[in-house]
Formats: sequence, structure tokens, C-alpha cells
Amino acid sequence: DTQIQVDNRYYTGDYLSFSDWATAEDLFADTRRRREYNLSINQSLDDTNSFYTTLSRSENMDNSVSRMWQIGWNGSLNTVSFSLAYSMSRSESEARWDKQLALTLSIPLSETFPTTQPMVNYTATSGLERDLNNQLGINGKFGDSQDMHWNTQLS
Repeated sequence: DTQIQVDNRYYTGDYLSFSDWATAEDLFADTRRRREYNLSINQSLDDTNSFYTTLSRSENMDNSVSRMWQIGWNGSLNTVSFSLAYSMSRSESEARWDKQLALTLSIPLSETFPTTQPMVNYTATSGLERDLNNQLGINGKFGDSQDMHWNTQLS
């Protein structure tokens, strides 16, 4: 099963997406996006494994251009889910591509602890320059009807 998605977005001068607003250092700078092109291809291998790739190009209000490319693999082995992704991004003002490798694992412990149904999540990311960032989290449920949730994170 192959899924292909192509989209093109055009933003007016006063428009600001939520993600742009949340990460903006200067809301009035002309580095806001004007147009965005995306191509995503997802190839399912079987019921539990798939490969994907995404290409993106953004044209900004100041006529600068940003590009992003990502390739990844999502899958599961028994009850453990995993994701491995490699991405490259660059704006034309940068001399080098920003590269990142990311591994995510999700391990359910609900068979061992059925009343709290804990899930362990681990993410490791690297910019491939001797840097490694780790994040470990665990979450679950509690209460008579399992309607309350708990979560803890460690970075």
C-alpha cells in the first residue's frame, strides 16, 4: 500500500501559523512563511512496518527559502513500537545542512502492571556531531475507572 500526499499552502501577509507563532523570536520580522510545498510518500511493507519520506520547501516573506528532507521507518516487534528517522534541513542563509538522526521506542508494560497500564517511551536524537540527547518517559492510568492519567519525563 503506497500513499502519496502533495500539498501547497499560500499564506497572506498577516497570517501566522500556530507553530510559527510559538517559535517566533520576532513576530514582526519578514521571515514568516509565504508559501509552502510538501510531498510525502508512505510505503507500507506489512501490517507493522512502513517507510516514509517527506520533502518540504518554504518560501518566506523576505524571499528566503528553507528546505527539509526526511526519511524514516516505523514498525513494531511484538509489543514494542519503534521509529527511526533521518532528516536534513537548511535555509539558504546557512552554509551547511542541519542533520538529525532520531530513534524512538515505546514499550508497553500493561501485561506486567495491568492496573496502571504503564508505557515507557524513549527517544534519542543526535545531530551527528558527537551530540546525543536522551529523553525517557513513563505514563499510565489509575483510578477505579482508569480515567486519571500520570506521566513523568527525564531528559
